[in-house]
Parts: sequence; structure tokens; C-alpha cells
Amino acid sequence: VSELKKMAGEEMPGQVLYPEKKAPAELSPGSPAYTAQQRGTAVHKILELLPLDHIDTEEDIKAFVHQCRVKGQIPELWEDLIPTKRVFDFCRSSLGQRMARALKAGRLFRERPFVMGIPVKEVYPELEEGEHILIQGVIDVFFEEEDGVVLVDYKTDRVQTEAELKDRYQEQLRLYTKALEQITRKKVKEQIIYSFT
Repeated sequence: VSELKKMAGEEMPGQVLYPEKKAPAELSPGSPAYTAQQRGTAVHKILELLPLDHIDTEEDIKAFVHQCRVKGQIPELWEDLIPTKRVFDFCRSSLGQRMARALKAGRLFRERPFVMGIPVKEVYPELEEGEHILIQGVIDVFFEEEDGVVLVDYKTDRVQTEAELKDRYQEQLRLYTKALEQITRKKVKEQIIYSFT
């Protein structure tokens, strides 16, 4: 899905989705872009593992992150990159509380991969009907409540406005919603982007 986001409208059909290329110089270890990328990955990993229903203070998060490093669940570098105050703010938010309740009820699902076939015209409207392409992605979080499914996508990139987030990730959420409704056979009642910025 992330590759399609980058490609939509920018490249011609038939090109390789994953061309072999070296990592750009700006993603070399120690660079600001590399650090930002690592921070995003670290936040996603901690939120995948975090016992949301047992977090009462920011110190609980710091202790949990340290425990994950000691156990080898995260690299040493990540312990200093994870913004524990922002993660704690998330845990105390109404969304974090809803997710904690879903976790207790066994209705919280994190980092779920999916593969889905869609008509190629959904990505390339100029092509003929009949062709399909496979889309793969990973849903950060979804949880079930009495009246439907809630889809959550975490973002750590720097944005200035809520509208910018919505514009940038609208297509991704549309595809995730479609996949989730196929997987669960339930209606997605809410799509939430949670920005750590």
C-alpha cells in the first residue's frame, strides 16, 4: 500500500513496483532522515507490544521500553528514540482508553498483515477493465466495539495540519478499510489517524 501511495499518478503502469536501488544517502545511519525513520518504526513496535491496560504513568512506559530492550525485542538505539511522554499521552487519550478496553475484551488486533486483490482501474483508471492487482499492507490497529470495527493508523511524520494528514493518507485508509471489511465481514464504523506530532 505504501508503495502505491508513492506511485499513484507518478509512474506509468507496467513499471516494477519494487525496483532494486540503494538506500539514499540521506537515510544513512546518523542522518536526521534515518533517525526520523527509526523513531517511527520504534513507536510502531512499542505500540504493538504495549500492555495498554496496565499503563498508569509515564514511568510505566519507560520501564516497559527498557524491558523490551533488555529482552532483545527492540534495538538499543530505540530506547532513547521513543517519545515516552507522547506515548503516555496516547495511552491516556480517549482512543487509548477505548483500545485498552478492547484489549481486555480480546477485541484488539495489532500489526495485522493483509493481501487483497483489487481491480487495476482503482489504481490506474486509464487501463481496461478485467485486470486485477494484489495489494499488501499492514494495518497498525483495529478493534471491535458493539456497533462495528474501528481502524487506527499511527503517524509519526511531521505535518502542520489535520487536513494535510487526511489528504496524504485518504487512499491508504480507503484500501485498509476495504481489506478490513473483507477480513472481518463487519462494517468499519470509524477510521482514525493518530498523529504523534
